[in-house]
Amino acid sequence: MNLLATLLLAHMIADFPLQLNWVFQLKHRHWAGLLLHAAIHAMTTAVLLRNPFVHWPIPTTVCVVHFAFDWLKIRIDFKPLSIAFILDQMAHWLVLILLATRVSSATGALSPEHLYPALAYAALPALLMFLSVLSKDLQQSVSNMAGWSSKRTAQLVRVSHLLGYPLVIAVLIIRFAGPKNVIADFIARIGVCLLAGSSGEQS
Repeated sequence: MNLLATLLLAHMIADFPLQLNWVFQLKHRHWAGLLLHAAIHAMTTAVLLRNPFVHWPIPTTVCVVHFAFDWLKIRIDFKPLSIAFILDQMAHWLVLILLATRVSSATGALSPEHLYPALAYAALPALLMFLSVLSKDLQQSVSNMAGWSSKRTAQLVRVSHLLGYPLVIAVLIIRFAGPKNVIADFIARIGVCLLAGSSGEQS
């Protein structure tokens, strides 16, 4: 479970907070953008693995498979975009599940008390990005709402990135400063409190 959660966290960080607008646009214009995006996935995975040089096939596989999947997704141009988003994420997650079951010797670098709150928080930028994709579908289907939907799409993408940046910073601090670092523990506790408050409001 530790390795699978680590791979999922790396995927969600690389696919949402670290997929900036210019990376997304370059990805759709040139194969170099696809390669850059896949390399970001590989590097994020390597950073979150314990002994990444020993387990180098994992980030390498993530890089190659992600490049192939995104290349196919762009070429097929599947509609509606929201369904394409879900299918794409399911395909990536399936690969990560298979990797986690095949490479049992690898472990994540983050401790469970930091890993799982980070993974839960990572769902927020992902959810907002999915809502932005739904907004694009609405923009294409309802012509008189195109202007409104376009603004909402841009806002959702912006908020998704803004929510993701603190996660990236916190994960880097915890990864390289160590779980006993006071700042890292403080950030992790803030994340837990925010998640607890959010779940309390929903209930």
